[in-house]
Amino acid sequence: MEGTRIRIAGDNPANGIAIVNQQTNESVKIPMTSILLNDPSKVSFIVPADLPTGDYKLHLTTQFSTTHTMLKEPRTYVLEYVLTV
Repeated sequence: MEGTRIRIAGDNPANGIAIVNQQTNESVKIPMTSILLNDPSKVSFIVPADLPTGDYKLHLTTQFSTTHTMLKEPRTYVLEYVLTV
C-alpha cells in the first residue's frame, strides 16, 4: 500500500491493518509480526493464508504524524479498491 503518512504508529489498540469482508463486514486484523514494511509512504504485509474467499477492503489506522508528536486520535485510511481473494 502506498500513500502519505501511512506508517503504523501510536499506542491506540485500533492502530494497524484490518481487512474487512464486504459481504459480511467481518474484520480480520493483521498482526504486526506480519507487516513487512512500515514506512511513512509505503506499507506491505502478508495476507493470512486462511483468509476466506471474498471481496475485501483494506483499512489502515495510525497515529503517525510528520512532526515529532503522535496524533492524539488515530485516523483510518480505506483503500479505494476492492481486493478479491
